[in-house]
Amino acid sequence: PASAPAAASTPPLANRLLSAHRLNLTPAAPASLTFRSEQETEAVIWLRAHSTTGDYRSYKVRLTLDGQPLADHAIRFAYVSLGHGGPVVGARLWDPVSRVISQPDQPLGFRVAAGDHTLGLQILDQAPMVVEQAVITNDLGYLPPGRADFLVEPVVAEEGN
Repeated sequence: PASAPAAASTPPLANRLLSAHRLNLTPAAPASLTFRSEQETEAVIWLRAHSTTGDYRSYKVRLTLDGQPLADHAIRFAYVSLGHGGPVVGARLWDPVSRVISQPDQPLGFRVAAGDHTLGLQILDQAPMVVEQAVITNDLGYLPPGRADFLVEPVVAEEGN
């Protein structure tokens, strides 16, 4: 006899994208972004950045949530490189900011209470970099379009170039 069809339902994830901001964060210009969460949640922050000189392999960004320290995060531009030639100047890279965990059962995201919040971002030192976009999401599986972390897509030259 045939088995009965299985039925499963997964409730949709509320507020998947809490915030998506365009910005021009440079060492001389810290930024703050406001967002609202309808419920307490666990969130991950994605930063889209690029190196303006290619001189260094990583830069640090300090993040705060509602004025409290959240993370000092290193964006590793060396992932977008040509062989061992260092970072590719101007190559945009999405980099996730999540908690550093010591136990596998600890949450990967940052705890965000329900309500209005301010995320502060500041580039440490005088790193030649620009952070041009930030995404805050409670979807821990979210992957923004384009180059993300160490995943580098091949560049195909157009005819005539």
